[in-house]
Amino acid sequence: TGIKANINFEKKYNNLSAGRSKINILNNYFKINYLFKNNLLNIFKSDFRNKNITMAFESLISFSPFFEAETNLHIKKVDKEFIYNFDLEKIINKKLLLKNLNNKNKIIYNNKLKRDDIFKSHILNIDLAYGRLNFLSNTSFSGGEVNCKADSTLIDEYPRLIFSCFFKFKDINKFSKQYSLNKKFEKDTLNLSVTGSINLLNKKISFKKIIIDETKTMNEEDLQFYKESFENILFNK
Repeated sequence: TGIKANINFEKKYNNLSAGRSKINILNNYFKINYLFKNNLLNIFKSDFRNKNITMAFESLISFSPFFEAETNLHIKKVDKEFIYNFDLEKIINKKLLLKNLNNKNKIIYNNKLKRDDIFKSHILNIDLAYGRLNFLSNTSFSGGEVNCKADSTLIDEYPRLIFSCFFKFKDINKFSKQYSLNKKFEKDTLNLSVTGSINLLNKKISFKKIIIDETKTMNEEDLQFYKESFENILFNK
C-alpha cells in the first residue's frame, strides 16, 4: 500500500492520552510526539522529511468549540526546485477547504550551506482564517533584506495579494549582478519602499508605487523595469 506505521500509545489517564508515531506514506516520513486532552492536541518535537524538504515542527490544535491550529515549522533543508515548482493554484482552487481553515503558522528557514540560493534566511508569519490570508515576513538575501506585510482573500475567483515591502540593499550592485538585472546603480546602499499587488494565478506583479531612500518616487518606465525584473527573479527561475 506504500504506508508503514509504528504507533505507540504511552499513557491514558484523567482524559489525557500521549504517544509517539513513526509513519511512512509513499516515502514521506513523519516522526510525531503528541499529547491529547480536552479536545486539545499538542504535537511537539516532531519531524517530517522527503526527497524535497526536511523540517521540524510543533503544533497546537483545538477541536472545540471551533477548529483552530497554531504551527511552527523549522525548515532544515529544502530543494529550491521544490519551491520554484510549488503549485499554488492547486491550493487556491480548493475554495471549500480554505473557507473552513483557521490557523496560524510560523515558518523559519536559515540557509547556511548553499551560496547560490536567493534566500539566505526567511521568517514568515501566516494567519489564514476562513479564506482570508494575512502575513508578515522578513527575508535576508544576497546584498540585503526585505520586510513585507500582505493580505489576500484566497476564496475570490481571481485572488490578488496586496503587499507593502521595505527593501534595504547593503550592496544593490552585487544583487543586480547576481540576478542579471543589467542595471548599474550610482551607489551600493539603497532603500526601496514598495507597494503593489500580485495576481496569484497568473503570477503577474503590479507596482503601485516605489520610493527610493524616502525621497524619490519612480516613474512609469522604472516601475516597468522593476516589474519585469521581479517577475523574472520570483517566477521564471
